[in-house]
Amino acid sequence: MGTLARAAPSGNRTSSGDAASVGDKSKDPRNLISVSRTASGGLTVGVSAMNSWDHICVGTVCAGPGLGRINARLTLSPDKDTVTASLSADKFPAWEFLRYPHVVQGAPLGEAWVIGFRDQTSIGDLTSGRQSTCTSRGAESRQFTNPMSC
Repeated sequence: MGTLARAAPSGNRTSSGDAASVGDKSKDPRNLISVSRTASGGLTVGVSAMNSWDHICVGTVCAGPGLGRINARLTLSPDKDTVTASLSADKFPAWEFLRYPHVVQGAPLGEAWVIGFRDQTSIGDLTSGRQSTCTSRGAESRQFTNPMSC
């Protein structure tokens, strides 16, 4: 298995619990990430990220539409010589899951395999509280033509 990249926005690790369960009403100004191993040897990643379009207050002056946080739970599971991805997340933004081969002699530089991707809807979906659940459909692709099934 190679290294997984671009699985979630970067940020701080949560002190305890699952970051994906942090709700839209949270005023925590940090990006939160939790990671745990699954029974099958995979990983579950929880994300609760500040939205750059959020309602921000400095003192008594407030600005922004207040669209809430970006929340997601991703499970990566080993599947033969690849990884499958399952995502339960806000419908906005888009998510991409890529695998890069190990850096070993003879490995092509810059090669990436697409495990799956999910396009975004509209930014207004951040306020709906609705999430979608999507799963990668099978073999990785070198082309960016591997949409997840939602």
